[in-house]
Amino acid sequence: MLFQNPLRLFFLITLVLLQMMSSSDAFHFEIENATFITSQASSNDYFGYQILIDNLSATNSGIVSIVLGAPKTRQPTDEYVAQAQTLKNDSMEMTGSGGLHLCSVDLLSSDQNCSSILPPKPDPATNPDLITDRDSIGFALSRQENTDNLTVCAPFRTWNCPKSYLTYGACYMSADFGSTWDPNSRNVLPDCGSDLDLIFLLDGSGSISLDQFRQVLNWTVAVASRFNIEGATKIGVVQFSHFFVNDTNVANPSEFLETEIAIGQFTDFDDFSQAVHAIVRHGYTTFTAHAINKTVEDFMTSPRFNDPETRKVLVLLTDGKASDPEYLEASSNYARSLGIVIYAVGVANAMENELKIITGNFANVSENDNVFNLGSFDDLTQIVSSLQEAITASLEGGSANTNLTSNVTNKLTQSETGISASYTTVSYNLLLYACNVLACVCIACVCVCVCVFVARSLRKKHEIRIACLEITKFDEFVMSIAMTM
Repeated sequence: MLFQNPLRLFFLITLVLLQMMSSSDAFHFEIENATFITSQASSNDYFGYQILIDNLSATNSGIVSIVLGAPKTRQPTDEYVAQAQTLKNDSMEMTGSGGLHLCSVDLLSSDQNCSSILPPKPDPATNPDLITDRDSIGFALSRQENTDNLTVCAPFRTWNCPKSYLTYGACYMSADFGSTWDPNSRNVLPDCGSDLDLIFLLDGSGSISLDQFRQVLNWTVAVASRFNIEGATKIGVVQFSHFFVNDTNVANPSEFLETEIAIGQFTDFDDFSQAVHAIVRHGYTTFTAHAINKTVEDFMTSPRFNDPETRKVLVLLTDGKASDPEYLEASSNYARSLGIVIYAVGVANAMENELKIITGNFANVSENDNVFNLGSFDDLTQIVSSLQEAITASLEGGSANTNLTSNVTNKLTQSETGISASYTTVSYNLLLYACNVLACVCIACVCVCVCVFVARSLRKKHEIRIACLEITKFDEFVMSIAMTM
């Protein structure tokens, strides 16, 4: 029976008290005469994703101030996001500079006026590695109770470092409800870590037309633009086609294994781009293995070659079968043994098995981070982002074929500061709720003790039910259920 098991009764009474407490917080919205605040920008900016209402502002004037976050707002200058969206059109992806709006709403006339109160972004001139196109500012928003102290966060603020994207995030604080922002807000400065030596090894054989080779050069510039050539990244370009094997009449057998741009030759991206577009296609054969050996020599000219903190990456592009396949495995193994990570991009008639030999990664192409096999040269633009992501992932230790000897840790590189924002009032509310629960438990304990005492005294079930009803104020229906347990 129920009263012969005090523990059972204790849990029942506690459950009912908690249910009564939670039910008392219920409410509903009346929207018949509601005032609607709408975004004046895109319908996909998540306007109102976060909302803070200044209840005190409407006390005398009838005008209430509301801060609204719109984390998917995209600005015309958001080039990074625009390019990424051409490859991945995911409406749920939280990318964009973001937006923050202060709206004044007249509760009597329903008039409203909204203005942007975005915090100032860091100066790109002094922060060239900073990417603010995917800040998503307004994703997290918080206000200290009964004050004008406001915190807004941009959790996806990213730094384009040589070895990886570093998503540190950032938060801004205001003491006047967003009118001005504290310049010393919670912004984590990047630790970009290792330097990067990157060489593009481009097939200049006769099977590639002049127009196709122009596409290759455009693609090379596009990929290179994702790295900080003015900082810790040094880039070189090698073109390859023919190698004169055992031909004593040729003074330079490797004449067509040519260093077009020495590694680190340019620190200005415009100069680098101009030099790439000036490269003239050779138009001969495809000595891939010999070209890899030549590229290793170019890597060795870098003063950072023996620095274990300098990452070395080779991106090879080819459209056909190697003219020296018997040496391909040995040359590729030699390059990788020196810590050079290889990515192979095959176009049109490229041999997929050779690409796997070059990279040392024999997984299926769909699961292979080192091999890109494309149907045509038109597809090159589609792998600009994915190639950089693969390169940066491998430099963080994500690739199965890194051959890196030094330890690289993420530290705070993906910390996403500001994924949520709150003040200490949240802790206070949680403490208050915990006290309410504890009080209910104490009441339940008293109820159990009284009920057990009455049960032992009267020994009658109907008298027990009445006594409990008088003490706990439960309705008869609930206790009738309890009596049948």
